[in-house]
Amino acid sequence: MPTAANAINNSIDLLGWPHTIVGGGKRKNSSRYTSWQNEVEVRIRAKGWQWKKDRGNDYNGFLIECIGLDDFPASGAAVIRRDPKTNNTKPAHKALNELMLDCFKKRAAAREALVAEAGQVEDEEGADAEGRAPSKRGRFYDGCPVVIYILDPEDAVHHPQPQVWNWNVGGVKKLGVLYEASLNELHMKVSSQLPDGRKVREIIGSLEDPDPAAGDPLMIPIATTHIRSDDELDAFLRLTEARPIKLIIVLHRDPAVRANSPPPAGCNANTYYFNLGRFDGPEYYMDEIEDSEEEVTRRTGGRRGVPRKDHKFEESLEACRRRIRRQERVLADLERKHKATFPNAIHESDAGGGLRVLCYGEEDELTGKQVVQFRAVVADYVTDLAARMAANTAAGGGLTNRQLIRRAVRHVKAEINGGVTYAALGLPQMEA
Repeated sequence: MPTAANAINNSIDLLGWPHTIVGGGKRKNSSRYTSWQNEVEVRIRAKGWQWKKDRGNDYNGFLIECIGLDDFPASGAAVIRRDPKTNNTKPAHKALNELMLDCFKKRAAAREALVAEAGQVEDEEGADAEGRAPSKRGRFYDGCPVVIYILDPEDAVHHPQPQVWNWNVGGVKKLGVLYEASLNELHMKVSSQLPDGRKVREIIGSLEDPDPAAGDPLMIPIATTHIRSDDELDAFLRLTEARPIKLIIVLHRDPAVRANSPPPAGCNANTYYFNLGRFDGPEYYMDEIEDSEEEVTRRTGGRRGVPRKDHKFEESLEACRRRIRRQERVLADLERKHKATFPNAIHESDAGGGLRVLCYGEEDELTGKQVVQFRAVVADYVTDLAARMAANTAAGGGLTNRQLIRRAVRHVKAEINGGVTYAALGLPQMEA
């Protein structure tokens, strides 16, 4: 009978993640598997689940969400999406179940460690007369109840004047319990209550209760704070003296009616307001090649013989061309969505987009984070190459563009391998 560790490793291999053997014969799993596992644990935490039995009726949908993550092998996902009752797919479903259980176990173990740590702190801080721990410490583990107001800047009752919000509007108050200091979890509590097509623009927290004696009919809290990150939300939940804890969700204006008002003086709208897509759920696309049963069979079937007949050559070539055309459509769609979300992204069709291949070759193994860091190199390269071309033209054009590109690339390689300009980026060395 395989050990738990062997069962996990066998499941990783079966679903398509690679591994390597390092010094001493130890196994090292792919970083993509570790990334997928961490993302699944984050999503389990956001849902407040402790064990698989807590899943309810949402678990099957959650599985599809997990196998749709970027770091899950496409070949394994294709098999799992097929009928789970067939003999061919049972091993894959069993392997996925093994990995999901491992994620739940790690999540539960981490929570138990946090509770134990909290218990030690509570003992040091002291308990009340009945031996109960202070409530401020317990609320992060037992859930933190909050009152949430969803306000629309286009509604004069909600937003009577600039920088003023009505915290006392009937019908906009929602109750929720946060189990994690996470903006995504907070959004999950209110997402079903948002008007159709409207997105979250701001999150504001009340640091103290309003003063009824002040006679303010809008009951505006004395002190508020803008919340833009998980850390800020965590700090707010710990520091606020408001009872109950109060949060405002401000909606983006409907662009068909009016643009958002500018943020306060000195603030950048892109950092002060959440982007329209900040809380969008995961979006999926169908990889027609990888998800086809025929392709999965071909990929797992080993080598294929070279055709001997003319018409068989034509059939094989056309099959390759069809796959290329389908992948080109998928690539174009992903690049378009990437640019829409991250305008600074650099693709092969952009200026300097081919620098990675020139530096690291066509089979480079840069991680996604390293590719993002490499953008700074590309920007410098484009500027340097333009300057070289201008100087060459002014000198009479003695060098060809190819020669100029080679010199600029050599300069980039020298800086990455031994210079100081890109030392902080952590990029891998390359052949000079």
